[in-house]
Amino acid sequence: MNPNEEINIGLIISPFGVKGELKVLPLIDDPGKLTDLKEILIGREHEESKTYEITRMRIHKTLVIIKLKGISTREDSISLKNHYLRVKRTYLQNLGEDQYYVMNLEGMEVSTVSGEKIGTLLEVIETPANDVYLIQGDDRKYLIPAVRDIIKSVDTENKIMKIDPIGGLLDLKG
Repeated sequence: MNPNEEINIGLIISPFGVKGELKVLPLIDDPGKLTDLKEILIGREHEESKTYEITRMRIHKTLVIIKLKGISTREDSISLKNHYLRVKRTYLQNLGEDQYYVMNLEGMEVSTVSGEKIGTLLEVIETPANDVYLIQGDDRKYLIPAVRDIIKSVDTENKIMKIDPIGGLLDLKG
């Protein structure tokens, strides 16, 4: 993995007020982790990012409100609508054992421990009990609970996941 790779962590959805603040939809599970940032990269999809200094950031309901140096009017903030907030991959925290960033799981090839190909991990669905992985097989989708008894190995470098499904799990329609 490239440590200089930029990771989208939020999407600017609109101005907030008239003094240049931005309303941001967080793309990470805990936006509170962002409040210690001093600067942020901002850019559109597939475009180079520009660095901005953060002067203020706060959580507002399910969104993040951010104030950037040099963005002082509503018109300034409108120009950044639909731009992504990004950080370098090196900023992301090292996770504990059996913890993964969703972006590292999506696109993984999933197979059983015996070698049977199941499909590609499309989405991580959060539920109160545990996450559930939506896997696209050749002709159908599977819902696989993200629990230790089933998920046997995750190789984020090679994008491979091995599972040991309990009897009947792969017979359920997703």
